[in-house]
Amino acid sequence: MLTPTTPSPLGAGKRSTSGGDIWQDGKALDSLLLALTRFLTKDKSAELLDYGLMVLYEMVFNQSSLLTGHESLVFSFLLDVRYAQKLNVFEATNAIRDVLIEKCDPILGLSTVHRSLEGFLKRPAPEESLVDARTSSYCFSLVALAKFILLLPAEVLEDELPRLKNTLITALSDSTSASIREAAYVTIIAAQIKLRDERQLFTILSGLSETQKHLLTYEFEKIKARGPQQNEAEAAGLQKLGGRIRHLDALPTPHA
Repeated sequence: MLTPTTPSPLGAGKRSTSGGDIWQDGKALDSLLLALTRFLTKDKSAELLDYGLMVLYEMVFNQSSLLTGHESLVFSFLLDVRYAQKLNVFEATNAIRDVLIEKCDPILGLSTVHRSLEGFLKRPAPEESLVDARTSSYCFSLVALAKFILLLPAEVLEDELPRLKNTLITALSDSTSASIREAAYVTIIAAQIKLRDERQLFTILSGLSETQKHLLTYEFEKIKARGPQQNEAEAAGLQKLGGRIRHLDALPTPHA
């Protein structure tokens, strides 16, 4: 059995029994995952990437408990392979990300994605032809944070959100891409939907400019995310937020 060196967000559900002993005894899935993520580089053909990402999707969906300890590897790989700038890759990585979110413990999943994003942002700036791909991976990560945030109870989010503060403020103030700023807005709006109190939120995210606070307050008002929770209002707000997430997931328009 794969033994994690740190707490793992995966494996909360039941393990598939189909072939499970074979995977565990020889750690074959461990080896397959490493080989797959090393082989599927951005320069591979669309067909190879399509088949390889299909395999990874099935691994995450059906054998999530056996990926324990490799979640950061998987998410970092997803950020990298999006540099292929192919439509099928964008769609597949979105699907794999969403399955990871479904399978993960939300607290540890949030931390895993955040660490991966922090490492991603420390890399040197890419060449000009890859700037849009970097922006896409940046937004991809922020959307993952937003989706995990929506799974957390408000009292847990209060403890987790301060760890995201610098990342969110940096993204919200990004001067290179409106898409990055939009993804940051979406993530902060997700937090507001759970907290329902912008004063508390702005205290946690100390460092926001007055202009940013006014814009966020306007956004909160538009989706009815202020004041006491109301089921119908929250449902409508989530629907609007979902539309903005889908728009972000479709950007930029890659090569087919």
